[in-house]
Amino acid sequence: MDALRGFALLGILMVNITYLASAYHGTGLEDPGLGGPLSEVVRRLVTVLFEAKFFLLFSFLFGYSFTLQIDSAERRGDRFAPRFLRRLTGLFVIGVIHAVILFPGDILTLYAVLGLILLALRRVRPLNAVRIALALLAVTAVGYALLALAVADAGGGGVIPTSTASAAAQATEALRGGPASVIGAHLQELPDVVALLLFFQAPSALAAFLLGLAAGRRRAFADTGRHQRLLRRLQWVGFTAGLLGGIVYADASLNHPESAYQLLAMGLDVITAPLLAAAFAATVLRLAHGR
Repeated sequence: MDALRGFALLGILMVNITYLASAYHGTGLEDPGLGGPLSEVVRRLVTVLFEAKFFLLFSFLFGYSFTLQIDSAERRGDRFAPRFLRRLTGLFVIGVIHAVILFPGDILTLYAVLGLILLALRRVRPLNAVRIALALLAVTAVGYALLALAVADAGGGGVIPTSTASAAAQATEALRGGPASVIGAHLQELPDVVALLLFFQAPSALAAFLLGLAAGRRRAFADTGRHQRLLRRLQWVGFTAGLLGGIVYADASLNHPESAYQLLAMGLDVITAPLLAAAFAATVLRLAHGR
């Protein structure tokens, strides 16, 4: 668990550090201060291998740890719900502070809100949890496909507003200022970040919560030696389909921003990103199990 959690945090850092390094990241525009072959290679590798993948692994572990907390409360004879609600409250407060002071792309506040849904579903059977998770991912992917069709029917999009470049330049200057300037820039970004969290990350994160809940109920990590065959299958399927989906997602995000193709690629990534995350996790578990 600790090895996987540390690995997931490393992957999240690889993504978030690109947003910390440039206010242009995520706008579809290249930062004027960054350029050259090395920067381009790094952008593509991070987008293919890390972006939208590792928060899923971290979310899965959140759901798995949830079952361990339930067991711990039962052994102590404590009421679980009040304890978990206190933790969610603390998580939300930490997330708000983090979003305002350090990095607006915070996911802890989202975890705190989705944790309430997880708490309500804590008695769901493992198989039903998996079914709900797969349905969430499927509905989200279909939603992106329908949105892509609507954008294509309206003209295809693919045009970045001229105001985007000026807003990114202003944010860059603000982030070079003092604490008040930095906090002001973060607050200005928050509405867009909240929309991104709700529509892009929330459904997938909740699905990963439920998959983690199901795995925790089955005590999947209690003896990974029993699951070596399954882990190998996850590697084959995950790295094949996941990398292909990641390549399409990167091409659409970096070369065709604001287009119907990008929306379609985001829908594809909703399906393939969990497979790549599972392949990464299977690799770590196999390495941890061996010498």
